[in-house]
Amino acid sequence: MVLANFLKNLGGSLGFGLGYSILACVILKYCRFISLSHHSAVLETAIVFFFGYMAYVSAEILELSGVISVLVCGILMAHYLFYNLSNTGKVTTG
Repeated sequence: MVLANFLKNLGGSLGFGLGYSILACVILKYCRFISLSHHSAVLETAIVFFFGYMAYVSAEILELSGVISVLVCGILMAHYLFYNLSNTGKVTTG
């Protein structure tokens, strides 16, 4: 029972982190009006922080590990989202 609870907690937390990081990457990749036309590093930074925070809050609401969720989300966003940001957005969020 302890192992099943651990695996549920781990899998759910990984799922939230993965899901929110993929969603952030897709939004910043295909919604180019956010980063290219306005050159708004503030908006890009707000989106990055929003999705990281939402991964944490969503996991905590369902009594999963918010720390694992935000850790996975941050690692994946650092690896994949970085290339979809403008130059000022890279400096601001990096």
